[in-house]
Amino acid sequence: WMKLWPASVIAVLCYVVPAIGLGSHLPGACVIMNTVLLTLLVIMASLGKRMVEMYERRAYAQVAAERTMRAEAEFKLSQCQQSTASTTPPRSEKDDMSSSASISLPDTLHSASLPCPAIHECRREEILEMFVNSCSHDKIPGHDVPQAIDTYVAALELMCDHALGGALVCIADPEAFQQVFAAGDQDSGGGQPCTRSSDQGYMTASLRGIHITDPRFREAFREFTRHTSNDCWPSDHPDESARGRPKDGAFLLSRTGYRVQCSAKLLGLAPVARWANVGTKHEAALACAWAVPGSVVFVRSDRGTLHLVAKQQDKLHVYHLSDGD
Repeated sequence: WMKLWPASVIAVLCYVVPAIGLGSHLPGACVIMNTVLLTLLVIMASLGKRMVEMYERRAYAQVAAERTMRAEAEFKLSQCQQSTASTTPPRSEKDDMSSSASISLPDTLHSASLPCPAIHECRREEILEMFVNSCSHDKIPGHDVPQAIDTYVAALELMCDHALGGALVCIADPEAFQQVFAAGDQDSGGGQPCTRSSDQGYMTASLRGIHITDPRFREAFREFTRHTSNDCWPSDHPDESARGRPKDGAFLLSRTGYRVQCSAKLLGLAPVARWANVGTKHEAALACAWAVPGSVVFVRSDRGTLHLVAKQQDKLHVYHLSDGD
């Protein structure tokens, strides 16, 4: 702006000198007013350029300072890694130390700190009795919703008699799902868990208004769990909107027996327990049962092993159906 101010002064003089020296068809008062206005505009433009220049300099200084701090932090981190590597004993010495102490190191520090759920062996009849008598104990939530017991029984029948492969069914109040998961398929900026449809809402739309006891629900669930070479709906399926869509994700049902969301990926749930020799589907069942208030979760492996997961007070309980294999 220092280099441009002479040009601004010349611009003002180019108007003032001819208007005053050579004369103008406008009255003298108008010439003076125009001169004042032009001078003010030139001054304001110069101040604006000065402010922009100051802002750019300040921003450049901040960026330079941040890059300097980042470089220093990376240098310190590399020094720490080098010092750690120099003080770490060789692999053979580690093995000798471990064998002499007769201890086994965990895979990760976090997994070692997670508790194990209480696992119970039971038969299908015992689970049904637990559902029916849920009002007399706190093992299974649902005595406050009359339709919940029928929904639990129907879900157990669905998993035992109709599922052809792996499946995950979580039953809770819709408000409980909304409390835990972000609305719709939108990720929460605050790190809140969310659900995301695996099939762009196909199963959710197909089972709208259909009760879990309806034969149409059972047939759709049966076909959903049927294993295919690519785990997708076949390309020659009668429903064209289903063709090629993945058959993956959990079924979220209300305790009244209607779907909340189907084929849903449960994202962002933190691990809460350590369950040995199971896959991600069973880990998701534990996390969902812990996070969603009043939930009951059924999880079936691809081999047909069926588990029921529920939270009782501050403890997760897993019921393995010995006759569900």
